[in-house]
Amino acid sequence: MRITPLNNLPFGYKSVLKTEWLKGNLPTVKYGIYGGKLKPYNVTLEHIRPHSKGGSTELANLALAVDVNNWGRSNQPFKLFFSRAIFDQYCEQFKDVVLPEFDGNKYIEALRKTVERAIK
Repeated sequence: MRITPLNNLPFGYKSVLKTEWLKGNLPTVKYGIYGGKLKPYNVTLEHIRPHSKGGSTELANLALAVDVNNWGRSNQPFKLFFSRAIFDQYCEQFKDVVLPEFDGNKYIEALRKTVERAIK
């Protein structure tokens, strides 16, 4: 029987955000949305509004997170895990980052709107 590490399970969520980070194209991004240090073996995509509760896989609803933080939250309300200071630091990592398929400033703007709705 072959055992697959949890972080390699194919959940089907792909995003330019994680793809570009794994390629090393986002060198300023070192910490996830909950403050954990991102590593290639622990980086996951976090849905601000959980997928199980109708959240989309659009970039505005996604953030990078350490796997254990993502799993710990599961589909609980984002506001229970939210820290304004850590969120602001997360966003700052993307400031002025421009790639062919990704604009950090637009990502920050869209993510902030999603988060503001989630923490009300």
